[in-house]
Amino acid sequence: MLHEQMRYLAVQRIPVLPLSAVNDYLRQGTPLPDHSVVITIDDGYKTALTIAAPIFREFHFPWTEFVYPQFIGKGTALTWDDVRALSESGVDIQSHSFTHPLLTHPPHGMTRAVYQEWLHHELVDSRETLEKEIGKPVPFLAYPFGGYDERVVDATRKAGYLLALTCDDGNINRFTEPLHLNRRLVYRTVKLKEFTEYFPDTELRLTDLAPR
Repeated sequence: MLHEQMRYLAVQRIPVLPLSAVNDYLRQGTPLPDHSVVITIDDGYKTALTIAAPIFREFHFPWTEFVYPQFIGKGTALTWDDVRALSESGVDIQSHSFTHPLLTHPPHGMTRAVYQEWLHHELVDSRETLEKEIGKPVPFLAYPFGGYDERVVDATRKAGYLLALTCDDGNINRFTEPLHLNRRLVYRTVKLKEFTEYFPDTELRLTDLAPR
């Protein structure tokens, strides 16, 4: 299904841009093509390397992989060698916190001061660990489970992130808050017809029809 979806983007000539282009758009006003798309994948499963990467490479699409350090090297996860290999091949590696908790709800009762320390660990230690492993800046975050509130956003800003992605459905425009970026969640159950409905205002291009 992922291959069909990416082929649709290619056939429809929908621009696929790196996440950094959104940062330039929101913070500097750098223009973006209409109806352009950014591709992101969360968590750091091995399938990012074995399934997704070859498909994106086939279509020459940039993409971002959000990973959390605690998961790397375990079971179905990427290894650090995998993460470095993806990064060296041009894949944008960014932060998904350190342990992937719901940042708005710590795992047990905490005082305000302890909660702030816990957020600092999840946000800062993740970024610093990734930067050490891949040797590149990590200025973007995807909130685990899409969970955020004013306290989390404030901590994210103080941790030095420039963009933060939610799981709120919707598009991005010039007035979108950089630490509240909407996304459209595309699960493996999403059929191609449903996927095409994310792009209602684009000109439909037909190719390779049978019968011709």
